[in-house]
Amino acid sequence: MPSKKTPERVLIVSLSNVGDAFLTAPVVHAIRNAFPKATLSVLVGAQAEAVFRGDPRLEEVIVYDKRAPLRKKWQFIRELRKKRFDGVVDLRHSLFPVLLGASWRSPLLSKPPRHLLHRMDRHLWQVERLGLSVDHPKKEILWIQPEAESAMEKELQNRGLRLTDPFILLSPGSKSALKRWNASGFARLADRLHEAKGYPLLFMGEAFDVPFVESIIQKMGSPSFSLDGRTSVPEAVVLVQKARLLVTNDNAALHMASLLQTPTVAFFGPTDPKKYGPRSAR
Repeated sequence: MPSKKTPERVLIVSLSNVGDAFLTAPVVHAIRNAFPKATLSVLVGAQAEAVFRGDPRLEEVIVYDKRAPLRKKWQFIRELRKKRFDGVVDLRHSLFPVLLGASWRSPLLSKPPRHLLHRMDRHLWQVERLGLSVDHPKKEILWIQPEAESAMEKELQNRGLRLTDPFILLSPGSKSALKRWNASGFARLADRLHEAKGYPLLFMGEAFDVPFVESIIQKMGSPSFSLDGRTSVPEAVVLVQKARLLVTNDNAALHMASLLQTPTVAFFGPTDPKKYGPRSAR
């Protein structure tokens, strides 16, 4: 069990996937509020580093390769021990709290109650187990990088748009084809939205989403703009924050929108929305 001493150097052990890392952002917010004077670091996988990079609430973002050989993992642990973390909040259910010798740490081998299904709630339960209070998601939970906002402003200006103009954002991609709604459905919905509102339609996704997005655009009668493969994670956060509406599959954009309170329509299948669905009231 955690000690009663207030920690001075805290490490939050987050996750590797970008979408999963966004679901741990409220934990960073809660720990920073609980210990405003502590040195706060977060450990993530390489893909998810961009979720927290530049966040002024963090002193350091540490990248961990869970596929590294055992010898390199042990070297990594030895380097972490030199940082003398006296507090560890572990969201991976790993041995990091013990291996780092932290006196204030999340309990090992503790499972959230069965009624807590959503992954965000289960992460926050770990914080509550430490005797700390947690807040419901608020806009300030995610850090908006000024550089990313400037980059998106220029990107849209090149297309005759402004970041302050109303637009509808569509994120139809996913690493798994099983989690994608079909291209014809997205195309028909996009056309109906444009007809109803007249707002510009922006498509956003990763490089591997480009062929799928192109197949949607080919089926559409309305004009649209594709930013697929052209946005970094911080830039995607900016777009989600500014959008009047996000239409998305179960992907990282959905979790951004939940934290930013952006109006969202999300399609699910076969993943369970009770575990990964939208968390905001919009």
